[in-house]
Amino acid sequence: IYHLLKETVADVYIMSGDILDIPFYSLEQSMEYSDIQNIFHAMRRESGSDGHNLEEYVEGLLREGRLNDYLDRKARYYLAESVAAKEIMEKKYRILENIFSTEKNSKIVTIPGNYDMDLGGTALSDRDLHMKTLRTEGVLFAGYGGAGVRTPGFPESYLVPYRGTAKRDVDSELYRFLEAERPDIIVAHQPAHGVLDAISYLGSWGSPALRTYCDSHPVLACLTGHVHENWGLRFVEGTLYMNPSNFGEVMTPQGEISEGGFFFEIHLEGGEMPVVLFKKIVEYRIYDIAEYVRKGDAYEETVFDRSRYDALRRISVVDDNIERYNQIPELKVFRDIRNFFRIHQTKQTEERIVNLEEALAALGNLAGHIALDLVGSVNMGMALDSSDVDAVLYLRGRESCGEDYESCDFAKVVEGRIRDYLSDRHGFQIIDFINLDVVEESIRRVRIDCDMTQRFSVYRSFCRPINYRIVAPVEDLLNANIAFRMQAEENMRSYLRVLGSTWDIKKSFEKYVVRLRGMGVHIPEQMLKRIETLLQKNL
Repeated sequence: IYHLLKETVADVYIMSGDILDIPFYSLEQSMEYSDIQNIFHAMRRESGSDGHNLEEYVEGLLREGRLNDYLDRKARYYLAESVAAKEIMEKKYRILENIFSTEKNSKIVTIPGNYDMDLGGTALSDRDLHMKTLRTEGVLFAGYGGAGVRTPGFPESYLVPYRGTAKRDVDSELYRFLEAERPDIIVAHQPAHGVLDAISYLGSWGSPALRTYCDSHPVLACLTGHVHENWGLRFVEGTLYMNPSNFGEVMTPQGEISEGGFFFEIHLEGGEMPVVLFKKIVEYRIYDIAEYVRKGDAYEETVFDRSRYDALRRISVVDDNIERYNQIPELKVFRDIRNFFRIHQTKQTEERIVNLEEALAALGNLAGHIALDLVGSVNMGMALDSSDVDAVLYLRGRESCGEDYESCDFAKVVEGRIRDYLSDRHGFQIIDFINLDVVEESIRRVRIDCDMTQRFSVYRSFCRPINYRIVAPVEDLLNANIAFRMQAEENMRSYLRVLGSTWDIKKSFEKYVVRLRGMGVHIPEQMLKRIETLLQKNL
């Protein structure tokens, strides 16, 4: 989540439930708790005492004194661990709020899922959208959390009561809440019945009340979660339903690992959603998986990353198979420093990122050949009103361009058109040029002496990309041969040492430190030492 907030720009971030995985710190403790919980759940069912939550039922058994020694010990353990689970969940929510609080320029809201406790009273209470609304940019969001299902392993007394069902849909709490608020966009954990709600071994089990409401009211979109395997986008009766699958790694009921990292990026314009992007974050890299464009009464799907798209369909592992490696010290230090500065990312930084995304989109079909890596203040998150943008230009599929910017007329045209689009908003300069076709060929032929590939590997280690879908296939190819990548980065070590000691770099980092101090930010001593190590001077 932290990487997502620092690698993307949005007006609103929405989490549609299941924020936590387990209410304990270890899977073993969670499984032991769940096993004991199942014992008392079976006893409650046999006794017909379903009107009480399980913790109340167990407390009653202890008061009555009718348990044998074995069950008495289990009951006391269960109640003590239920209280411990609440405390652990509250601590986890506090950690998440600490991450959310680093994003100063966007709204972040969430609803509880069936794997969450009631968020009221937790560190996330101010972000809780359950039975509440949020209006932003003229759009009204309304949230309803929880799910009509038992959740083994979670204390029942802390879950959000789900009142989304009734004999008549219109009498349910869910329907009455939505009827009163009349939202443009609904955020719910449990999907609407019949839309992205089917589970292979259970069939359709979404909310009839939610579906009834959406079918009878002008709802722009319904954003849900809960059902991980039935993900995607559906346009039904004028409402756009979206379920992005799981963001965190989960184990399916069949025992398979679903990697996670998936999310939707929704573009809202004039009360409509002309474009929706389906994406996946892997560490700090964000992959464009597919795009959905409104065409009349339907959305047209274009898949950009077939391997990751198909892997999600099959629930197979792709990115977890990539070999992990240790970056060279110079790159690791730089990334650590950059990540610290980005905690305090400025609004001007995000404005420049959006400007460049729009500039490339304005190039039309040419954007299918172009990408950027941002360096300098925008990469560090420290841009101000006076800051220009420095970028590395990537080109792909342009045979007339070799390895030299000066001999590539197309690259000069691209730079000129980006500047024209930006007009007087801020400056823009190309500081380096990478022909991705040359890089791809050198990787396939294992040409470690290719200077352009060495620069590519370094830029991709710490820069901020624009239109990464053009770069992703080449970096995937590079990651398929980690030994090659490590050698390419190793060959750049002397260059990075010299770069860190240049006057321009030192001046830039000194400015960043001054800006943070001017914002009242305390820079830890350890971080100052890292910056001094990079610059080879005291601050």
